[in-house]
Amino acid sequence: MIDSLLKIVFPPRCIVCKKNDTLLCDECSKNLRFEPKDYVCYPFIYAVSVFQVSTTLRLIVHQFKYKYKEYLISILSDYLLMTVDIYFKEQSDYVLVPIPLHQKRIDERGFNQAMLICETISKKRNYAICHLLKRTKETKQQALLNKKERKDNVSNIFEIDSNELNKLGSKNIILVDDIITSGETLKSAALTIKNLIPNKLFAITLSRGIK
Repeated sequence: MIDSLLKIVFPPRCIVCKKNDTLLCDECSKNLRFEPKDYVCYPFIYAVSVFQVSTTLRLIVHQFKYKYKEYLISILSDYLLMTVDIYFKEQSDYVLVPIPLHQKRIDERGFNQAMLICETISKKRNYAICHLLKRTKETKQQALLNKKERKDNVSNIFEIDSNELNKLGSKNIILVDDIITSGETLKSAALTIKNLIPNKLFAITLSRGIK
């Protein structure tokens, strides 16, 4: 009842063209390049991205990530789940590991976007979530840095949470993040895990190359 009234008083608007009644209208959704692509991200990570870069996706991700509009994950959830169904068919074989944010960044934003993606997959497909990694350093935003600065910025910023190890068993690990640009954050996380845990490493992101 309350939700219905709110929609009448404050109708949702398309995030792109601002038309009423939907967060992403049919016309604008056609510009989302839903083209799942897999690739080898360093010799030890098999990664999958849900979308190819587009103006529409860039706008959604920036609003989601930097304007703190966490509800926008609902626009992308169906596409995300379809990609998971294609590449990771047996949920009992995998565990989701979100790339963690520093606590200061979570306090500012109110959420971890990687965790929202994990929760979307977990709720609909019953994947387990494991908070295996802890972020030990506050870092600058990767999007603002050049290639060398990005590598230095995320070097040795993660450690294993030993309390979470029992959730792994022999399951393969799917690292989860919103986007991959240079890949240095993902690489840093993977190296932290690979040095201690023999499980196979995979990754899923919304897109590759958005800045």
